[in-house]
Amino acid sequence: MAGGLNCTQGLPTIRAYGAQSRFRDDFLAQMDLNGSWWFAFIATARWVGFRLDNIAAAVLMLASIFVMALHSKVPELACLVTSNLLSE
Repeated sequence: MAGGLNCTQGLPTIRAYGAQSRFRDDFLAQMDLNGSWWFAFIATARWVGFRLDNIAAAVLMLASIFVMALHSKVPELACLVTSNLLSE
């Protein structure tokens, strides 16, 4: 984006030599490259978020099954674990 700042400072020279289309094309190419990297970043963030949500759901399910299995032996612990799972 530094190129855009240089263009605004040298705008009279760019216009004098008729280089508007070259600078516009260069700017659009840079914006296209920036957009493609932004899309890759967003796609990766969503992929990681989806995987972490699945891991959290699996841990919650296993902990719930574990609490149901031990409910008759240690009911206080079962209540404590269940309330802690639901609060997070």
